[in-house]
Amino acid sequence: MKTAKRVVLASVAAVALAATAVAGVAAQDKNYGGGYYDGHHKQGKHDRGGRGHDIRKMLRSLDLSDEQKQQVRDIMTQARDNRVKPDIEAVKLQMEKRQQLLESPEFNSELANELIQYRQTRMAERQLQQMQTHHKIYQILTAEQKQKLADRKAQKMERMLDKF
Repeated sequence: MKTAKRVVLASVAAVALAATAVAGVAAQDKNYGGGYYDGHHKQGKHDRGGRGHDIRKMLRSLDLSDEQKQQVRDIMTQARDNRVKPDIEAVKLQMEKRQQLLESPEFNSELANELIQYRQTRMAERQLQQMQTHHKIYQILTAEQKQKLADRKAQKMERMLDKF
C-alpha cells in the first residue's frame, strides 16, 4: 500500500513539474516572442522586420539631414512604384507545375529545372532592383556618412563571421 502511494505521489510530482516547465516556456514565449511570427525579430538578433528594413536601420545611424531623408523617401517610393509585379497567371502556373511534379510517380528533372530557373530569374530581377535602389541612396550620402556606413557593414560582417 505504501508503495502504491509513493508511485502516485511521484507521478503527481512529475506531472506538476512538467506543467511548471511548460508554463515557464509559454510565459517566456509570450513575453519575449518565442516564435518566428510572434516577434522574435524584436529581440535584437533579428531586427529586420521585413523587406527593406535592413537598409533603413543602417541609415538611421547616419544622422541624415532632412533633405537627405526626403531624398531617401523619394527613392524608396520610386522603387516601390517601379517594382516588378508578379504575373498572377504565371505564379499560378508555376504552382500547378510544382504540384504536378510532386504528384508524378516519376521525378521529372526537366520540369524541376524549369521551376528552378523561373524562380532564379525572378529573384535576380528583385535583387537587381534592390541594388539599384541602394546605389541611388548611397550616392546621396556625404563622405563621412559613407565611411560610417562602411564601418558599420564591417562590424556586421565580423559579427556574422564570428557565428561560424
